[in-house]
Amino acid sequence: MDAFFLEIARYEAEQMIRELRHCPMRVILKPAPEPRFEGHKVRAVDSRPPEWYMEIYGQVGRKTFKRHRFLAALERIKKGDTRPTAYTLAALKAIERILDD
Repeated sequence: MDAFFLEIARYEAEQMIRELRHCPMRVILKPAPEPRFEGHKVRAVDSRPPEWYMEIYGQVGRKTFKRHRFLAALERIKKGDTRPTAYTLAALKAIERILDD
């Protein structure tokens, strides 16, 4: 990996960490639009993670993808450590996609 891409990847990893920490998936309860009983509530999404994160999550799979491991991989990239672990490679691919857009 060349030094120029590593510097950009480190910067992007820092931005991605910030986005993930400030935009978690949050589900709230709200009154049901067509209540069937008193106090009937339904779940509604209040906030979603960034689109790039949802793409990775969808590709890897809900049961196997661990957010804390992905964040750890981003932290390693931010520090310049790009050892090829599954999560580091997924993070680097996400960074490449973001830079291509």
